Parts: sequence; structure tokens; C-alpha cells
Amino acid sequence: MMEIKKIDILSTAKLCACLVGGIYLVVGIFISLVVSILGIPVMQSFDVLSLGSALLATLLVSMVMGAVCFIFSAIFAWLYNILAKLIGGIKIDLQPAKNPIVKFENLDKFVSQKHETLSSTSHEVRNSNTPQNEIDKIIKDKIGERDTFSN
Repeated sequence: MMEIKKIDILSTAKLCACLVGGIYLVVGIFISLVVSILGIPVMQSFDVLSLGSALLATLLVSMVMGAVCFIFSAIFAWLYNILAKLIGGIKIDLQPAKNPIVKFENLDKFVSQKHETLSSTSHEVRNSNTPQNEIDKIIKDKIGERDTFSN
């Protein structure tokens, strides 16, 4: 069991502001376009100026909501840090992720087979390639294929 002791205030505020502002922007643009398209028979004319002002209002509202969310999430992260010191943080149970590239169930069998074929081909290989060296080599090869490698 692990515990979140502290939350970085600035990174939390930036993330929340971008998420909320972005959601408001996307949803607002979608609603503005739907209203302008479906509202044509009702208005009997298409007013580009009203669509432009609706999009501008959507942009401004999303910026204001992002700023408000930035402030509130910074305050909440600050309060969390204070309360985590006083009463303890959120406890979480972490488990290591299963790595789809290296499957350790069959690794011993694979290494022993590879070691037998390599040791039969050259005297130099027999002396330097132990099963542990083979495992290290396989893992290093797999690390090169991915951006990240977690245990």
C-alpha cells in the first residue's frame, strides 16, 4: 500500500485548466455549429455574424472556465497537501504492470535453448554467455524496441 503525500500544485492546476477549458471549447463549438445549422429554417436566413459571435463567446467562456478551474484546482491541491500532512494522504495499492514484450514465464526455457545452440557453435560463446547474460541481452534488446520499460 502506498500513500500520496503531496500533489504538485502548478502541474495539477495546469492539467485541470487545460482539460476543462478544452472540453468547454469543443462542446461549445459543436453546440454553436449545431444551433446555426438546425436554426436555419427557424430564422429563414443564415447569419454568419451570429455564428462568429457565438464562436467568439464560446472561446471566451472556455478561457474563463479554464482560468477558474486553474484557480480552484490550485486551491484544492494546496488544501490536499495541508490535510495530507495532518491526517494522511490517499492510500493506493499499486501492482507492477505486465510487460507484453518480455514474458518471463517461458524465458528460462527460451534462454536455455538459445544457450545450447550458441554454446555448440563457438568456444568463445560457451565461456561468456551464461543464462543471466542471455536474459540481460534479451531485456536490453527489448528496451531498445520501446520508449519505456517498466518492471
